[in-house]
Amino acid sequence: IIGVCRQGSQYNFSKCTFLKDPINEFINIYKNKTQLIKPNFFKDFKNSKIIEKEEDCNFIVQAILNKVNIKKLNLLYQATVNGDSSRDFKKHCNYKGPTLTLIKTKNDDVFGGFTKCNLTNAPSYGYDEDAFLFSISNKKIFDVIKPEKAIITYEINYAFACFGNTNDWDGLYFFDDFLSTKQGYNNPKKLTDIYNLPDSKLLCNEYYFQLKEMEVYQIVI
Repeated sequence: IIGVCRQGSQYNFSKCTFLKDPINEFINIYKNKTQLIKPNFFKDFKNSKIIEKEEDCNFIVQAILNKVNIKKLNLLYQATVNGDSSRDFKKHCNYKGPTLTLIKTKNDDVFGGFTKCNLTNAPSYGYDEDAFLFSISNKKIFDVIKPEKAIITYEINYAFACFGNTNDWDGLYFFDDFLSTKQGYNNPKKLTDIYNLPDSKLLCNEYYFQLKEMEVYQIVI
């Protein structure tokens, strides 16, 4: 006979139940109950043009949960909707706390980065021990190894917030060129010194790439 009672949750068992295989049946009951109260973060990506599969949502959300607790994710910026200039980006994303940046290239590589640092207008570096880059295409997480260079923000208009110390194009860099085409660059030498990334092509197959879509989500903790 097994009796289960858990105060303060959304469920409890108020009476005993006979089980043929007590341990395994109890584990299955408990697992199913906890799954019922697990937040459904996939709904937070309902307007995403990048995260379209629940397995991709679960992959990136679990990576963030390993760093911070999450209540929900709010879509702050979507390039094809809110404008694809760095000015548009800063207007929607600055001073919003922890953020998730998602990238989809014209070659359909999907990747991005997470940081707890505020994105700002002022030129500054962000120290973040929990920052990481990720490839959804390859299902890989790349943690920061030099947290003092986790991100850098720019006052100038053509550059977006970038991962890594990119004063000398050292990291994952997003920018507007003179033709107003949103592009990016993942430095094959220096980015691997800042994040635990053996080869930057594990992040994106191209060193220079053009963006099909860019989305930024606020992480509500």
